[in-house]
Amino acid sequence: MLKNIKTQINIIARQRGVFYCFFLLLGCVIFNYIHNLKRCSSLERYMVPNYLNMSVFSYDNQYGIYILTFMAILLVLPGGLSLAKDRKNRTDILYVNRCGGYKNYYISKIAAVFTVTFVCFTVPFLIEIILNVCAFPNEASEEMRSVYQAYDKRNNVDGTGGTFWMCGIYYLHPGLYAVLRIVLTGLQAGLLSLVPLAVSCFYCKYQAYLLLPVYLMSVFWNNTTFKVFGHKIEHNYASYLTWGNTKLNTSDCIYFLIMVFMVALVSVICMLICAGRRENKR
Repeated sequence: MLKNIKTQINIIARQRGVFYCFFLLLGCVIFNYIHNLKRCSSLERYMVPNYLNMSVFSYDNQYGIYILTFMAILLVLPGGLSLAKDRKNRTDILYVNRCGGYKNYYISKIAAVFTVTFVCFTVPFLIEIILNVCAFPNEASEEMRSVYQAYDKRNNVDGTGGTFWMCGIYYLHPGLYAVLRIVLTGLQAGLLSLVPLAVSCFYCKYQAYLLLPVYLMSVFWNNTTFKVFGHKIEHNYASYLTWGNTKLNTSDCIYFLIMVFMVALVSVICMLICAGRRENKR
């Protein structure tokens, strides 16, 4: 199985969609970094903001807005179309025979798409954190620690009551916060990339239509208030990707992650059901 997964990763990693997604995200990171250098070059050392507030996923960052706007397309580019391409080129028959059946082929495809998408959505932003840590002073991080310690732990920094997600880590260990949030963003992207993959098991005539499932989910999450296990979810999906959002408490983000995991789980189950049916027809 590991050999099959490695083979699928090598195949997907050579596709143009992976390079488009990776270098688009990396380009946003580089342009944002250059913009921050120009903006901070005229500031005194103590006036330079913390690098979390200058990152792509900081609140109201223009490059972050571009990424969130086209998130549905970016999620599909790395590997969401790979199964549809295999079926269109009829190479899926070759891979099925090599993997020993549809079930092994689909499992290796799921693991490969998740892995490639995860890498595409983590490496560029990890590079950004390294660049920011090397380029900007650490005084802002020390100031964030003092601000956090000035308030009671039951309150967040703006005194509205309650603590937003990873509040303590955000103020006390901003570097660790950035790494954790980047990893979580990569996990969410990898899980959601399985949705178009599952749809392509049943329909792959027009690959452009595979953009619709993720796009419709984003529209649904942006305009709908609903409950997950009795907990009210009323924020749009972009809010959960923004760093240091004081409007989101811990339970909001946990339930959102559960919802993303459930969507991915349904996608995997659908693919395995489809694999079983096609295996019976062989």
